[in-house]
Formats: sequence, structure tokens, C-alpha cells
Amino acid sequence: MPSPLLLLGGAFLVAAFVFLRTAGAVRRRGHWGSSVVSYAIGLLCLAGAALAGLAAVGMQGYRALTYEEVAATVSTEPIGSQRFRATIRLRDGRLAMYDFAGD
Repeated sequence: MPSPLLLLGGAFLVAAFVFLRTAGAVRRRGHWGSSVVSYAIGLLCLAGAALAGLAAVGMQGYRALTYEEVAATVSTEPIGSQRFRATIRLRDGRLAMYDFAGD
């Protein structure tokens, strides 16, 4: 499913195409004022499409940066008075145990 920003950019692109085609048709009929307004709206829609497309590409890059994977699982357990054991299980299955003393 495409992102909402890509859908918005596509809608702006279609609107820009419609307004620019309309502006060309109106200009051929000799209505210069209406064609200028249609051109301006078409160019604004084109700019909106470009902005939405760039934002969508930027968001995909940001999602790639925030992708998380579990690297290790750490569990602790008391083994005596002020003594603890930390068990580290890495993703590849390796196991490491460390004993700590103190508060």
C-alpha cells in the first residue's frame, strides 16, 4: 500500500495536469485572464505534488534509520547478599554470564 503522502502527491499531479490542460484550452480561445489563473493553480498543484513526493521519500529514509532489531536479551538475578548475576543471550545464540557485587 503506498503511503498517504504518495497518494496526495498523485492527486496533486492529476490536478496539475487538469489545470494546465484547461489553461491551454482557455488561452487558445483568447481568455488570457482565465488562462493565467489556471496556469497559476496548475503550477501550485505541481509544486504541491513535488513537495509531497519529496516528503514521502524523506519519510522512507527515516523509517529505514529507525528500524530496530533485538541485539541481545539481558536478565539479572540475585545470587547472594549484594551479589547479582547478569545473563546475556545474544541473537546468534551465544550466552555470557557476569557476576557483580555491590548495591
